[in-house]
Amino acid sequence: MKTLRNLSMMNLRKLLKALREEPHHEIVSNIETFISGESGDRLDYAYASALSSFIFKARQLTDRKRMVIFVSHETTRTGAPLIVRKLALEFQDRFNGLPLFVNCKGGDLFEVFKGDFLCYFVKNQRPTSTQAQELSTLFSEIVRELGIRDIIINSVESRHILPHVEAAGFDNITFLVHEMGNLYDQGSWNSIDQIADHVIFPAHFIAKRAQQNTPFTQPSTYVAGQGLLKPELLDDNLEIDPLRFRRRHGLPNDSIIVLSCGSTIARKGIDVFAFTAISTLNSYKGKRPLFFIWLGSAPPNYFQKWVNHDIEQAGFEDHIIFVGEHEDTIPFFKSCDIFFMTSRGDPYPCVVQEAMAVGMPVVGFKNAGGYPEMLYGPNAYLCNYGDIAGASKAIMDLANDENLRIGRRIDTIEFAKRKFNFSNYADQVFKIATLDRRPTEIEQPAKIV
Repeated sequence: MKTLRNLSMMNLRKLLKALREEPHHEIVSNIETFISGESGDRLDYAYASALSSFIFKARQLTDRKRMVIFVSHETTRTGAPLIVRKLALEFQDRFNGLPLFVNCKGGDLFEVFKGDFLCYFVKNQRPTSTQAQELSTLFSEIVRELGIRDIIINSVESRHILPHVEAAGFDNITFLVHEMGNLYDQGSWNSIDQIADHVIFPAHFIAKRAQQNTPFTQPSTYVAGQGLLKPELLDDNLEIDPLRFRRRHGLPNDSIIVLSCGSTIARKGIDVFAFTAISTLNSYKGKRPLFFIWLGSAPPNYFQKWVNHDIEQAGFEDHIIFVGEHEDTIPFFKSCDIFFMTSRGDPYPCVVQEAMAVGMPVVGFKNAGGYPEMLYGPNAYLCNYGDIAGASKAIMDLANDENLRIGRRIDTIEFAKRKFNFSNYADQVFKIATLDRRPTEIEQPAKIV
């Protein structure tokens, strides 16, 4: 209580808002970074030593390969870091290049990134003069000592590095945007417009939202949606037993399972998930039992507390299940029957690609992101934004009609194979970034006018 009294009312409000809306592990990580106490000479020494080691190791690895800097805003097991990691692997394996990583923050894939690439992890996590000094020194040394001029920056959460990248002398800056500009402060993406040479959005919907934040006039802008991160989902020979999956989770063998994914935060729509599930279960009269599973990080927070309260009051604790985060998500996608996309705003979600890769019908909402552009129309059920009754009806129709539920499975999988080839996406990105100079017949992504 004494600690709380020492906080200003403004900071208390910010802390309360974060506790309600953000995953707790991120809050704890940010607080630990803030109070770590490393400052002054100790911190200067820490990043100087890390930078010296990074440059030394990079020199040993060059072997005349083309080196490119890849920047990830963090190393969590979420869409954007997974996308840039796979892009770098494509550059390494198919183009015989040497990707070097700058990671702005850590995460649960910290060791994975370290195992795959030579990485520099930014020591200063807070936007201070010390962080600015570290970033300025880092990128200047990369250009001066290694001669690298190409950089691919992933996520608008990395945009704070752009002035340092420009000042260092990088002359080929490609920026991958995975976020919705209307959810950010007006004009907060100006540095991307002013400094980047190429900007790639995953969907036209996202490109339009970016224009609402900042009218992009300087860089070349393109639309290219990423490919499937887990192509093994397309393998029909993958041995996943849906009945075993149901037994493991205590569900009847004949159950119909509706799957949703994400962190249990407001943007991901866990309240939409809960109320749609409650509404559906109150009305459902089908012969087979119906269950709703939420897959994803579920640290206790204020928002989820009330969602759990709603589920308990409705009496459906046994039918609406939060299973937490799982490293291997493939059994969930291979064993569930219907995918329900609940997010209020998701640019081009990997989980929708994964649902389509196994042929699941997708229920979702219009104007909630760029994912309608990726859907296979005959197996997609899009409701008006916020139309819980419409989503509930679509889920019940699919649960009650086996032909409707699985009749378009093969066509959906074939569509996913054609549309979500990650190597094709990598080719598009590297063509735009002028890193791929091979003659090719690959169609250029649509440029935004």
